[in-house]
Amino acid sequence: MKKRLFFLVIAFISAVAANADKDLIQGILQYHCFDENMTAEVRLSDYNDTQEVDGVIPEQIEVDGKTYTVTSIADNAFPYPMTGISMPSTIKRIGRAAFQNLPLRSIEWPSSLEVIEEDAFLGSELERVTLPEGLKEIGEQAFDDCNKLTEVNLPSTLKKIGNRAFCGCTALTSILLPEHLESIGSGAFRRTGLTTLKFP
Repeated sequence: MKKRLFFLVIAFISAVAANADKDLIQGILQYHCFDENMTAEVRLSDYNDTQEVDGVIPEQIEVDGKTYTVTSIADNAFPYPMTGISMPSTIKRIGRAAFQNLPLRSIEWPSSLEVIEEDAFLGSELERVTLPEGLKEIGEQAFDDCNKLTEVNLPSTLKKIGNRAFCGCTALTSILLPEHLESIGSGAFRRTGLTTLKFP
């Protein structure tokens, strides 16, 4: 009985090791890989250079002979000065404060994006934003204090705009709300330059 139990324990440990999540660093980016569904998430790395950079996130990465699809950007993923980011079509979620207070001026938006979490782009230097079809939710303060933002195009799939989502976007003067929008949070457009709020 003891011998059988020993082999069962060894088998369990081997199975856990075979399915253990992994971390990978490539250039300025760090990824956390999930064996359960073969996906990867971009996470905070040790990169700390103060020089402004542009980032390119690949659609897939390979670790130990396995291929992982990059589907999300973690909370607080980018603390360094990034001016541009190209994201693959596989990204579904942009985490909380992922690009907060960065000199970010250009974004290649992923076509599969579903959620932008709170504070994701707070204080960035974006000037124009055209969000992709398929996006369902813009979190609280997602674009708060983006005072250079002059143009925002919202997708028809958008259901929710969080509290203070565009608060402080003083250069934003007009926006068209999608037909199937279900909720607009408190102060979503407070302290903007809006003179026209258009409904379809």
